[in-house]
Amino acid sequence: MLFPCTVLVTISGDSFSQWCAATGSCKQLRWLHVPKTGSTFGLVVYRYACAIPPTAHIPSVEECNTLPAQHPWKKSDVCHDPEYALEWALQESYPPKLHCTHLVLPFAGHAPVSLADLGKVVTILRHPVARATSLLKMLRYQEQRGFAPWKFVLHAHGVGPMHAMHESCNHLLEQNASSTTLEMMFARGAPCISGVQTKMVIGRPFNHHIQLREDDVKAACALVTTSSLFAFVGLMEKWNESLTLFHATFGGKVVPAEMVNTRPTERATGRAENPDDALSEQLEPFDSVLYECGRRRANADASRLHMPTLFEKD
Repeated sequence: MLFPCTVLVTISGDSFSQWCAATGSCKQLRWLHVPKTGSTFGLVVYRYACAIPPTAHIPSVEECNTLPAQHPWKKSDVCHDPEYALEWALQESYPPKLHCTHLVLPFAGHAPVSLADLGKVVTILRHPVARATSLLKMLRYQEQRGFAPWKFVLHAHGVGPMHAMHESCNHLLEQNASSTTLEMMFARGAPCISGVQTKMVIGRPFNHHIQLREDDVKAACALVTTSSLFAFVGLMEKWNESLTLFHATFGGKVVPAEMVNTRPTERATGRAENPDDALSEQLEPFDSVLYECGRRRANADASRLHMPTLFEKD
């Protein structure tokens, strides 16, 4: 049998993954994926919410290149695009409709928080300048491959109307990504690309043309720092620590697949970045505040679980 069998543990008539069985209950989770904040963490949420045994075999990006041509993964989406191999493998082997009764959909994409999600949200925040830098690198990469680089920012997931987005960011659309600096990107497209993390936490599309206010970031901070509203908050710059905290909160152990960066920007290695806080406050004043709120939340959770303080600044 090419695909692993799913091992379920039944408690009071309900099926729980092995993680949930360890705690006696399973919590519904909704993955809030802010663009460029660590797609791989969504796979951690998927493993928890679906009935996937820790020993389930999921291919690495490199393995897709070595599988025989007759292997089902070679004939499907799993290995069609190696960057998405881990995600496709999980969803193909363990379809959400059959195995993910505790995963609040949508799982994929970049949908903002809704009122129905509160109490279930799991998210990773990223230092605002590091997130923006990663976005610009991705846009340059898209441009090198012959794609319209700003399409992701302006058109992703049906946000519109299109003409309004074009009008609000027309100066950005006129630029080549390769010749655009970080400061230029914010100066010309700020309404569409700034405050992304704050917007999504308060229920706005990430590219919504909106002028954020102090009350908005206060509301966002109140959400991420309240455990009854956000089930988990980690930091991308503290990847290993965030994995440790997630498992301490919900059960299970870190598995190798969770350590794989499935979406490395320009094939860069490593996750730790220490960008300039002063530049972050200049370009991203609201997300800078939210990021610090996320750090406080993560530290509070670590303390509550009698873990070392893992999320202090380096």
